[in-house]
Amino acid sequence: MANKVTEAAVNKPVRSKFPLCIIILLFLFCCCPLFITTYILVAGYFGNTADLNLVQAEMSEAFAYKIFGDETLGGKGPEGMTVELVSIAEQSIRDELQRFNVPQNLSDYKQVNLDWINEVIAAEGDIASWNKVGETPAAFSIRFDDNSLKSEFESSLQKIVMLKVYGDLAIAKGDRDSMHFIAAKLLVQRHWMENLGQSDSASLPFDSSFKVEATAGLTAKRNPCIKELCLQDAPRLVSGVYRSARNYAVGDSNGADWQTTWAQSPSLITAGGGTNLEGMGVVSTGDGNFEIPPLSEFANECQGKGGVVNGSGGVKTRLPVSANGDTCWYGNGCWDFLTYAGGRYMGGNLGCEEEGLVPAPGIVDGITDFVKGIFVPDDGFLPEVNNFDGRYALTITSTQCDIPYFDAATLAPFESQFEVRGNNIIYPEKAVSIDSSGRATTSFSYSASGVYVDYNDELLFAKSGNGVTVSGSFYLTGNASGQGVSLDISCSGEYSGQKL
Repeated sequence: MANKVTEAAVNKPVRSKFPLCIIILLFLFCCCPLFITTYILVAGYFGNTADLNLVQAEMSEAFAYKIFGDETLGGKGPEGMTVELVSIAEQSIRDELQRFNVPQNLSDYKQVNLDWINEVIAAEGDIASWNKVGETPAAFSIRFDDNSLKSEFESSLQKIVMLKVYGDLAIAKGDRDSMHFIAAKLLVQRHWMENLGQSDSASLPFDSSFKVEATAGLTAKRNPCIKELCLQDAPRLVSGVYRSARNYAVGDSNGADWQTTWAQSPSLITAGGGTNLEGMGVVSTGDGNFEIPPLSEFANECQGKGGVVNGSGGVKTRLPVSANGDTCWYGNGCWDFLTYAGGRYMGGNLGCEEEGLVPAPGIVDGITDFVKGIFVPDDGFLPEVNNFDGRYALTITSTQCDIPYFDAATLAPFESQFEVRGNNIIYPEKAVSIDSSGRATTSFSYSASGVYVDYNDELLFAKSGNGVTVSGSFYLTGNASGQGVSLDISCSGEYSGQKL
């Protein structure tokens, strides 16, 4: 069979035409600690792709098990599947999702997903309540600037198009189980895109154009386009593909409508970075077996690092999914897992590369729980907690930088003010907590468009007579490159101040 798989497009890296802009950005990072803190905390507010991928991996599981429950109640469920088992699975997914620490910008997205899972759990044994559970969670609030919004839209489309080849494989192999998870992933992306389109402008004090806000319940106002497909039209096309995937998963279709729906949605494929080619994107390997390019590439990659696909290994832990797939065992107990629904996860023993795994339960959590079990409010043994609330004046007393042709001494002293409420330093978009010893720390790494910055900051609050003093330091290293220009920098500085 000819290989007519959807081919992913290769994006060329964007190079800055103005190296001076990079130098100016590094100048701001090094020389204006207030800028550093604001920039870092805003970036921390928005988070990164890994945070979103982990939440969406858990939700694809939650949606898949809800579909299993729908089938079971309709008398078409997989052998051995019960609503009770669905509820147990949903509880496990909920508990994992609750443990995730997500950036503030994703907090509402995480919460509406948790609320939806709790609805499913609460509906166990009550068909009327089960049928009232929405197909997807409620609307949520999210913030992105124009460029980020378009980038999120494009990323979502790329995830959707990649599912085309995995759906083709599932149909060729008669693998309805994997198609459940493919359908669930499509539903996750549809829900995500529906809310990306609900947007309104909202400004930060330092830049009125920096971001806009998508607020739950508002009429859609923003409509970025990728090639011929615009955001407001995409969920409708994804709905059609999702329905065809679900129809095959539950046994209501032989898969023909899967191909028909994709054929009727050419803009969905091209906007997602693929080439609109007709037919099944699978290759026959003989003996009734089929293959798709991603699995072949995975096998070649596994062989290249001395591994064996689906050979003997150990136990894969901390996976956010339960889908079937191919596992590459390599090195000292390391594994690389590619699901038949397109998920990629890596882990293993200490020192193995990790990708897409749920956070490991920390020993600190156990110690914290133990201490909480000893000190309960009724015991009367709770230690006095220092309260540092108030407004502070802070002076950067010294700054030293290793930057060619730049004298950092000209910057000090640099003065600023900040507020502490509830023992949290209130910065734009985020609060940094002060621990019981009076210490507040911030650490952040930023990388984009040829700029890399690693920043660490620490403030120490102390009672002094009837007042409070604060001292601290920051340290920054960075690199910027563009058009053959490369610049390495390092800066450090010290703070001192008091409560006003």
